Amino acid sequence: MTVGNQVREALGTLLSAQASLEQLILKAQSEKTKQIYSNAVGEIKGITDFLDNRLKKLEQEEPQYRSSEE
Repeated sequence: MTVGNQVREALGTLLSAQASLEQLILKAQSEKTKQIYSNAVGEIKGITDFLDNRLKKLEQEEPQYRSSEE
């Protein structure tokens, strides 16, 4: 598995976790719980933004890491 594929896989996993937390926010009863989940979503968003930018840079600098879907 290439570095590009590993970054894509990590990005997909984090986006899935983010979506799950967003669903939990909607179901949470307590404002404190909603805030905790919201904070976690914010942290994940920062990481996914970083990974997305890193993947774009990887693909730009190293053509072999480009997705075969392009």
